[in-house]
Amino acid sequence: MGANTKRKRCAPSSNRAGGHVEPKYHLKHGEPIGKGFGRIASEQITAAIQQLSRNGESLDARVHEARKNVKKTRAVLRLLRSAIGKLYRRENRTLQEVSRKLSELRDAQALIEIFDRLNAKYRNSLGNRTLMPVRHGLVQRKTQLSKRFHTSGDLPAIVETLHEVCERIGNWPMDNMDLSAALNGIAASVRRGKRAFDQASANPRPENFHEWRKRAKDLRYQLGLLGKAWPAVFAAYEESARDLEQHLGDDHNVAVLRDTVLQSPDRFGADEQLQALMPLIDAYQQELREQAEILGRRLYADKPKQWRKRVSVCWSAWTHETSSAAL
Repeated sequence: MGANTKRKRCAPSSNRAGGHVEPKYHLKHGEPIGKGFGRIASEQITAAIQQLSRNGESLDARVHEARKNVKKTRAVLRLLRSAIGKLYRRENRTLQEVSRKLSELRDAQALIEIFDRLNAKYRNSLGNRTLMPVRHGLVQRKTQLSKRFHTSGDLPAIVETLHEVCERIGNWPMDNMDLSAALNGIAASVRRGKRAFDQASANPRPENFHEWRKRAKDLRYQLGLLGKAWPAVFAAYEESARDLEQHLGDDHNVAVLRDTVLQSPDRFGADEQLQALMPLIDAYQQELREQAEILGRRLYADKPKQWRKRVSVCWSAWTHETSSAAL
């Protein structure tokens, strides 16, 4: 490819176990906004490359962390959407495809984790019945998917794609970016989140709750990016968005668990196990959605323009504070 000199800034710093350090995910004091977002995006992609290139740790854990790095980068992209124009669609589509290739393996592990949580939560109500055949089927399914991922050749191709994205970040047109682009991004995230919340409330289909989860994740990450402007307040909003995302993520996982078991019931035990499992999934899902609704009403109480004004005022105050401190 003839880009070895460029590659060094995007390559993992260490392949040894324990060599990875997760980069900070926020703008620094006095850092120009465009430069800061470019730095953060580059650091997140580099971290994803490092995770996928490391040895000595389980692939599950590395894929999970790399997916988070990619999702954080996409949250940065959404804040930059009005500033980088057509580049947004290309880069977002590329990272979306990376996430899709990594998701099957991670989702298989997530089903095991949500089953364990469900089984522990309702253990007493099961009495002498056991759901372990369901778990055995999930573990077997995950093992098969893991073997397929190892032999598919997807991992080297994913790392190559991430290198290419990382090299392009330096060419994103962000030198003249100001706060307005970030404010537009926050307002858009709140608007899309409220729309997704309303859609899920009006039509409680799994895909609507899943869409709402993605919008909650955007807001959570973006509040983290800008949170230094007023840590005491934005940290609370970020925590609420994280809790909302967690409830909606668990809702998605139990919905996928139900579909996975019903699509191939012979792999997950006898009718007795499935008949015991389905009411527990329904009960847990109802609880999760009620908790999500409470958080949604709080997070989306203010309109996008109010969020925009709040962030703008806090950012100006923070800039003045840090400038005064430097005198």
